[in-house]
Amino acid sequence: TYIGDATNLTGTTLTENLVDSDTRINALENNNNVVLSSPSGEKFIVQLDSSYQLQLIPVIPNDIVYVGNSLLLGFTTHGMASYDTTDDYYALVNDYIESKGVTLTPHKVSAVMFERAENSTQLNSFLNSLLLPALSSSTKLVIIQAGDNTTTQATRDFFKTSCATLIEFIHTNAPNARIAWVGTWYINSVNETIDSVCKQYGIARIPLNDLSMVDGNMSHIGATYIDANGDEQTITDAGVASHPSPQGMKAIADRIISTLFN
Repeated sequence: TYIGDATNLTGTTLTENLVDSDTRINALENNNNVVLSSPSGEKFIVQLDSSYQLQLIPVIPNDIVYVGNSLLLGFTTHGMASYDTTDDYYALVNDYIESKGVTLTPHKVSAVMFERAENSTQLNSFLNSLLLPALSSSTKLVIIQAGDNTTTQATRDFFKTSCATLIEFIHTNAPNARIAWVGTWYINSVNETIDSVCKQYGIARIPLNDLSMVDGNMSHIGATYIDANGDEQTITDAGVASHPSPQGMKAIADRIISTLFN
């Protein structure tokens, strides 16, 4: 017999309510968005630093590091299959932040070397030569959009180790930043590894697989884009065409924004 206020119970039996409670607990374990509001209305994320001290990080950051693959840098100046520098997910997320009156300092880092690493030597080369220069105590958010290019057994096996190393490296070199992991866009077995490491470290997890299957979210052969020289080109390669269209990029940006900032 349950004694107490039953208004929050969702089931009619003990088993049903235990299952519901377990579901809620799991949701809390995967959610690092504990938010506090200041008297002025500014919102902050609460998290622990490496010394187990509570720290407050602005929900709307002014310094972001994007660590991404071809969805971020595939056309050099913008994400692969987006039309130009104004409509990939990077630009759209930045536009939203700046619409809140924030002067934003964004950084782009290619994650392809990280994704293709098969050993610690290759991983450390990425961390120290590419990622480290972008990180600092001023960094407020690191968005990792990686995992799609782990296409061999060797990279998938090492990815199980490299993910945790990446997170710990960011915590050490950007101690005032929260971290979010976006993706993968393509269906990839490494998503299980990403899910696990995000749960272990309390990192926001933003999946994309379902978005890639929505009509219109994937580009197509014949679509056009502006290249790094400012010239309009036509997509003729199926691999390029499998990337997010401008509509798909907006869907990705909307999900990042709704998860991290709202």
